[in-house]
Amino acid sequence: MNSLLLIGGKQNGKRVSSSEQFNFHTNSWNPSPISLPAGRSGFAAIGLSSNFYLDDIYVIGGSDGSVLGTFQSFNLNEWISLPSLNCKRDELAAVVGPDLNIYAIGGFGGDSQVLNSCEVFTLETQKWEKIPNLSCPRRALAAVTLPDGIYAIGGYSGTSYLKDVEKYEHRMKKWMPLAPLNHPRCTLTACASTDCQYIYAIGGFNGSPLGVVERYSLLDNKWETVAPLQTERFMHCSVVSNEFF
Repeated sequence: MNSLLLIGGKQNGKRVSSSEQFNFHTNSWNPSPISLPAGRSGFAAIGLSSNFYLDDIYVIGGSDGSVLGTFQSFNLNEWISLPSLNCKRDELAAVVGPDLNIYAIGGFGGDSQVLNSCEVFTLETQKWEKIPNLSCPRRALAAVTLPDGIYAIGGYSGTSYLKDVEKYEHRMKKWMPLAPLNHPRCTLTACASTDCQYIYAIGGFNGSPLGVVERYSLLDNKWETVAPLQTERFMHCSVVSNEFF
């Protein structure tokens, strides 16, 4: 991997369609020729790759001023419209599941509606299908995929910040409750360790920005607080990398 792509979002309160690319070798940001069809925020993006090259970018839901149910892919320098979500979603979480299909989880549906619904896009059939609902509605959550399932972490219910954590067993087609976070929060990020033994929940917001970091042990079904961030953060992104800067 030679670069990192940043797409869309907001600048000075305005939604943008432009993107930037970070080159790991030159340690610099530069404009990218890739641009969203229109300015958008609150969407989910997934990159699918093979042989260490990014083949497709999938952009799911979000908002352009109205909540969107669109689903698009970028390949060979063009955006391709794919089947829309069954439910419009802003501030959703999306992951590639253990079965290599794309999952859209929770989010904001507009008109003060926080969603507990979820759906999966099966690459073979090219269709979105509903899957069982989360145990509670949540927006601005984090999600992580591990070989044993998909983990939904934290979020906001519309009235309270959440510490709830649950795992989707895709073979059994049901959500299972897990040990809750110690610190309820939304707009956090979460990453799995490379040995698939731990999940890290990083930063977030619960009325104010957080620097707290927690680690979940899959073996013990337990969260513990570890070293905090140097600076409180929310609405950020986190990735696991073999690079050291």
